[in-house]
Amino acid sequence: MIVDLSFEEIDEVWFEQDMWFDINTQLRRMESNPYSNRTYMGGREEHAGNPVFYGYVEDEVLMGVNSYSHVNKTECRSRGLYVYPDFRGSGVGEKLLCHAIEANRDKGYKFIWSMPRLAACKVYERAGYTLTTEPFDMGVYQNRMCRYDY
Repeated sequence: MIVDLSFEEIDEVWFEQDMWFDINTQLRRMESNPYSNRTYMGGREEHAGNPVFYGYVEDEVLMGVNSYSHVNKTECRSRGLYVYPDFRGSGVGEKLLCHAIEANRDKGYKFIWSMPRLAACKVYERAGYTLTTEPFDMGVYQNRMCRYDY
């Protein structure tokens, strides 16, 4: 079941898993910027809506988390997908990604996008995203851009 989370709750998961691999994370965590205003492939940011944080829970166990935010009038961004290792391969990642797709389906967006690590690209493809770039370096990991077109 998908449940709403607060920033503090999701930040605990992101911090615990060192999601952003920022050398200063121990000092500042993510409180100053809970989501990025970056746009898809250099698009124009017109407004950024408040991020939505959520998780997938079964039998009172949090199995994974994700978030989305409205970047501008045509695009939404999915960010921060994390599935605990014991639950990978069980469909949790796809369910979290599909939740963002469905929650934003009739809001006028042309697409929802993300920048998954290479190791997660198959999960995004199973959820219906199309990989749109070749791999590129994002610090510690290689990533790719992907998007789901409405």
